[in-house]
Amino acid sequence: MQSKQENLLKADIIRAQGIRDNIPAIQKDCVQFEQSLFPASSGYSAVRSELGATAGKSGIQLEDLAFKRTEISSRGITEVAVDATVNGNYKSV
Repeated sequence: MQSKQENLLKADIIRAQGIRDNIPAIQKDCVQFEQSLFPASSGYSAVRSELGATAGKSGIQLEDLAFKRTEISSRGITEVAVDATVNGNYKSV
């Protein structure tokens, strides 16, 4: 009969093997996500356009939009935070 400790260790090994086996799929998903991002050359206008369209469909007004860039050099990408000021009724906002 196996001890409780042995059972826990075997479960840890199985869990680690599952993680290792999933790494290629996770890497593929990350690459696919990064490729889906807007290119820097047109990103601001594309985001502005999408937010404007969404605001219009929601019945609100997009009054102000500001972008703040943060370089993430270790990943070779730039994070862009978006601050938006909108005006509309509570339910629409």
